[in-house]
Amino acid sequence: MSTVNLNCISVVVPYYNDSQRIKKCLESILKQTLLPKEIVLIDDFSSDSADLKCILSTIDFGEVKLNYYRNEVNRNGAYSRNFGISKCQNKYIALLDADDYWLNNHLEKSMYYLEDSGGDFLYSDFYIESVCGNLNKVSSRKIDQKNATAVDLILDCPPQTNSFFFTKEVVRSVKFDESLRRHQDYQFLYDLILSDLKVVYGGFATSIYTESHRPANKRLDFDSMLSFWNSRYRTFTNSKFDSYALYLIQLVLKFNPDRLNELIENNPCLNSYSEDKIIKLSKSFSKINLYKIAFVIIYISRKLSYLPKRQDNIQNHS
Repeated sequence: MSTVNLNCISVVVPYYNDSQRIKKCLESILKQTLLPKEIVLIDDFSSDSADLKCILSTIDFGEVKLNYYRNEVNRNGAYSRNFGISKCQNKYIALLDADDYWLNNHLEKSMYYLEDSGGDFLYSDFYIESVCGNLNKVSSRKIDQKNATAVDLILDCPPQTNSFFFTKEVVRSVKFDESLRRHQDYQFLYDLILSDLKVVYGGFATSIYTESHRPANKRLDFDSMLSFWNSRYRTFTNSKFDSYALYLIQLVLKFNPDRLNELIENNPCLNSYSEDKIIKLSKSFSKINLYKIAFVIIYISRKLSYLPKRQDNIQNHS
């Protein structure tokens, strides 16, 4: 157990049916070179809450206070994070999902970097841990908030929530959108970039995102994902969003192809993607696997041939 404790950090951990991984998560907090004062654990009406409580009873939290709350109904990660943040009593707040973990210098590096930079909010690089236990580093990049293309960070190299470290003052201006079941991390970062708060990039990797044990089709929520993009896609650089839109269409085809017609027609961020446009884009984006593009084109020509061809009226804000 670390002996350093400046008593100024709260860690918010949203939890949902992660009893197989929560112990590693919490132990990574308790092994920090700079200990938090408290851990705020929000159980989102899990079916394994009894298992969670048994695990908590076996952990020595020492001088770190554990505050446990359980939602009366399943709300989602955005609500749980907002609720947890509202209960924090300290100057700095760090986020960590219950199935992920940190390297033992995460809080120390994050706090000192944020203080030295004079920033309000810090994001950084992270590692992805595969199901085999291999670690792969994912690098983000620095942004200039005054640049109109600053939000392109979300399309280029989005940071992961476990790297977020910020002052409590941040949540006076920005909160997680509780109507979103997916992409609430994108929304939170997007709103921060466009705010008057100072967003800084750490350039170090001390958080580990573990590949989910839940099937992808159980985690994807296309309505929530598209709800985020519908109101914001015009603020991104045109070509970057085109590439991402094709990726979204590929996801729909893979996991819920029967909804493709409905989703293209009913979502402004997708309804300009006619067969002609997809053919044109497939020639522009060499990084996209051509056999996937061919599959998209064939599917659309067969199923969506009656859709009107629309002009690409997305404004380029670059």
